[in-house]
Amino acid sequence: MKKRFLSLLLCAVMLFACAVPAFAARQAASINKVTPPELPVSEYPLIIVRGMQLNGMVRYGGTEKEEKASVNFNAADLLKTLVKIPSAFITGGKDKVVDVLLDYAYGLFGHMGCDENGDPSDPDVSMRTFEGSAVNYPDLPGEPSVRQLGLFTSALHHYGAENLYFFSYDWRLDTYGNAALLAQEIDQALAETGKDKVNLIACSMGGIVTLTYLTYYGSGKINALLSDSATMNGAECATDVLCGDILFDAAAADRYLTRMLPALSPLFHMMYRTGSLGRLCKFLNNFAADYGEEIYDRVLIPIFGTMPAFWELCYPEKYEQAKRFAYGEDESQWPPLFEKTDKIQREVCAHKLETLQKAMDGGMIFTVVANYNTPNVPVYKNAGLQGDGILETRAMSFGATVSEVGKTLSDSELAVGDEKYVSADGCINANTAAFKDITWFIKDGEHICGATVDSDIMNFFFTLLDATEQPTIDTWEQYPQFMQADSNEGLSAELAGKTFSARGEPIC
Repeated sequence: MKKRFLSLLLCAVMLFACAVPAFAARQAASINKVTPPELPVSEYPLIIVRGMQLNGMVRYGGTEKEEKASVNFNAADLLKTLVKIPSAFITGGKDKVVDVLLDYAYGLFGHMGCDENGDPSDPDVSMRTFEGSAVNYPDLPGEPSVRQLGLFTSALHHYGAENLYFFSYDWRLDTYGNAALLAQEIDQALAETGKDKVNLIACSMGGIVTLTYLTYYGSGKINALLSDSATMNGAECATDVLCGDILFDAAAADRYLTRMLPALSPLFHMMYRTGSLGRLCKFLNNFAADYGEEIYDRVLIPIFGTMPAFWELCYPEKYEQAKRFAYGEDESQWPPLFEKTDKIQREVCAHKLETLQKAMDGGMIFTVVANYNTPNVPVYKNAGLQGDGILETRAMSFGATVSEVGKTLSDSELAVGDEKYVSADGCINANTAAFKDITWFIKDGEHICGATVDSDIMNFFFTLLDATEQPTIDTWEQYPQFMQADSNEGLSAELAGKTFSARGEPIC
């Protein structure tokens, strides 16, 4: 039971990390920005396939009673909960404190849970959807959401409302059903615009949905596909968590907290140097050991453990291991939801590279953008490796060799393959990436990007989509494989910070 608690605890952490804006400290100074090549705007409509996001959940969606059903988080409720803890401890000890915390946790997420079949436990709660082109949603760019709406607004300016579609779906559910909805969206876009193909940007969780579409519907209706911080290759956070590879690491926590709250970095550094952060990590592990079963039964399994989405992001080679870790060896006790996730793992995830290559051979333009140099949530085995604050660079890039955040690769890692695919800062070796010639890396790029409307990064994305033939990292001089982003999503062809000199050593 302890193992299952740890697995689902981290699922909750990852989900909450996707629910809030990124406060990562980014390079503040302006950089030498690039000028995009002059290309005619693509004739094809663009569909943005959004990612996982708690903002946008609604109750009674599509009816007059529609209301927001996002995470019920506010500072006042948190403060009330914290105020209850001292009296709870006095009257009932740690057990009573745990009751208070569990009630609070369930209040945050309880309405979002799924049943053992992987279907919503509250059928009235779903994701807000947007039928038709952006012409029908003039107020959408101003909605208080995260990440994809900045991308949406930039695309609105570039392509026009009549050629832009925003595909929103219930990301909790299995991707087979969501891929069918994407197929309907594509057909609608083609019918309304009179075109024979569309362009797609697959954002984060939208990666596995788009891959599932390609598997079952083919690529005949897609002109160009951009994988933007996407999960087509799965996610190490989901894989580690579901397999029990949990690590509350003090060094990773120091880097993550410093990045999230730079104003408090002296405090975090002091806590790390004095061992306070290490003791906190130890406390969390002990707390989980003492109360894991209760937390699991009352909160985590009813909410997070039955969401198909997490299971479909697990690496295929570790999927069976993850099921046994979380639910035990007795397969008769496993929830029916695995009938859905087994299908996706077997038919989609295990054949992702062949599916994408087949699409490219059939004429689909495919490009990959992965970000790095931002620590991920420091609670799983591979969290210390390069990432963008939510997903891992190695996963996003289909297997590039990456260093720990703040360090370089070793001599042996850097020596693999052609040096042209190695970043100047020594953090990335793209020789091992499955699509190394069509994969770009943006240092300090945000997850998905789009925080700044009409930025250099947005122009780069649209350049990839407007290309009339398959581009590579050598197509445009201003867009090399490794680029640097600033705080306004400006791009430079030169990486900021120190160039590596000592392999495997800190670079900052």
